[in-house]
Amino acid sequence: MTANTKLSVSERKQLENVKANRMLVTFGLTGAGLLILSLISRLGLYTTIGLSTLERILGLCLVGLGVVGVVAGLLWAKSDAKKGTSLALKLFNGLTLSAIAITVLLCSLSVLVFYDFGIRLSYILIVLVAGLSLIRLMFHHEFTISATILGFGAFLFYAMHRLQASLLIIKLIPFAWFVAGLGLVSVLLLLVLWRQKGRLFGVTLLPKSFHYLPASMAALALFLAPVACLLVTMSYLLYIALGFFAVLLAYGVYYTLRLI
Repeated sequence: MTANTKLSVSERKQLENVKANRMLVTFGLTGAGLLILSLISRLGLYTTIGLSTLERILGLCLVGLGVVGVVAGLLWAKSDAKKGTSLALKLFNGLTLSAIAITVLLCSLSVLVFYDFGIRLSYILIVLVAGLSLIRLMFHHEFTISATILGFGAFLFYAMHRLQASLLIIKLIPFAWFVAGLGLVSVLLLLVLWRQKGRLFGVTLLPKSFHYLPASMAALALFLAPVACLLVTMSYLLYIALGFFAVLLAYGVYYTLRLI
């Protein structure tokens, strides 16, 4: 981290301790999330082709809770930034709350839309978010942003592949357009950040030294791949998912070598 050069020796030691504790918290939250999903699966909830009224209300409540958590986490992080508080030196901060809330939100939406298949997707989502959280602790911003796009890209295309395998074509095509929309938003957001030198609405999100090319290529692929599938064929969804994962591994090797 470039910010480390501005820290004193004691602050650097504190930063390393905070990182180690965050890793433990990440593993703990991941285990708790997987345990909750296992209990839901054991109890036989969300195993039918539809949801009962109570299940749907519970799911919508969790979606609302996730949205509130994301907004609260971002406001908390912005407040700390205005006060000059270093988020890196806090064990639990607004970004951590937002990451947890996003996981709750995505898992709830998965179950509401895909029922029992959503439970299986939620297992992967929890592990994915945990992995990205660990990457954020250990690597530079460039790899974190790229890994987030590539990781979710691999997950989304795998989900589309499973929908196709389950003959859920009625949900596959809207989902593909949704993925293309996410890719387009990612491309536009990175473009705006590049033109504004890492700032958005007056808040610095990325350092001026950030290299946009790796993340931009990943975002462009996330936009173009589902569009190509919709226009040509849906037969290569699994291969696209594997391609995103392979590029993620390649990026990981590259940025690991840079750290060394």
